[in-house]
Amino acid sequence: MKSEDLRGVVSVRTQVPEQALTADVLGCERQGHGVIFSDDGLVLTVGYLVTEAETIWVVDANGSAVSASLLGYDQATGLAVVQMLGSLDVPPLELGYSADLVVGQKMVMVGCGGAEQVVDTELCEVGEFAGYWEYLVEQALFTEPAHPDWGGAALVGEDGHLYGIGSLLLQPENDKGEARNMIIPIDLFHSTRRALLAREEPDSPRPWLGWYIRNSKNGPIVLGTVDSAPAEKAGIVAGDVVVAVNGHRVRSINETFRKIWGTGNAGVSVDLALRREDALRIITVESVDRSDMLWRPVLH
Repeated sequence: MKSEDLRGVVSVRTQVPEQALTADVLGCERQGHGVIFSDDGLVLTVGYLVTEAETIWVVDANGSAVSASLLGYDQATGLAVVQMLGSLDVPPLELGYSADLVVGQKMVMVGCGGAEQVVDTELCEVGEFAGYWEYLVEQALFTEPAHPDWGGAALVGEDGHLYGIGSLLLQPENDKGEARNMIIPIDLFHSTRRALLAREEPDSPRPWLGWYIRNSKNGPIVLGTVDSAPAEKAGIVAGDVVVAVNGHRVRSINETFRKIWGTGNAGVSVDLALRREDALRIITVESVDRSDMLWRPVLH
């Protein structure tokens, strides 16, 4: 694979207003990578770089920059597409199919910036990933060694095709392990592409509670809540252990998310059995569509 074949991997830089919902957690100035995948200036990236962005710039490896606008963001997959409002003289990357990959396959993780942003890696696992921010990917790709600048970086095969978009850096569970990247598989983009490019909102948005939870030996435990989100309004606090959702016992955050999402669309009431200081209590949370809480730029 020649380096010129990877010029479609670009830098994505955004500015987010201080009043945005995600500003405290993700910051107001964000920078990562994206992939030009079409001749008409469409860029695929990871959603947390561009959500609630007031300004978006796409920059190539030579420093040439054009402004861009958010075309679509799919919260379920974590993928986003931005439209460049100018042109860059770089070729787009072709899209592969992540279902064709096999564990042990040699690949590269590519960021914008030349050879120093290319990391030889290997697909070490394909499996389920649950994130504490109400996020779940069933066929996530895991690679190692990890790319140190992973956000929006491209997972590219020896054929030069794009197979995934970098999302996370996962630290090893013990000193003997190696850090790895969690990659959003490109097949999730194939399944949502039409809706993203058409700026369509999902017909059945998931119920969102606005809490952060992780697995623990006692069960899913609350790390905190989003300001003014349903979980905070309902009285959920850090340290609460989730015992059941709508009367169904849950033992992991994976099960918790699935039970909540299976309750119905955003706006549905969710009954949570929570253990707090050895006392069990039932709290009803009125879910919302997370999109309704996001800051949106004023269009003139």
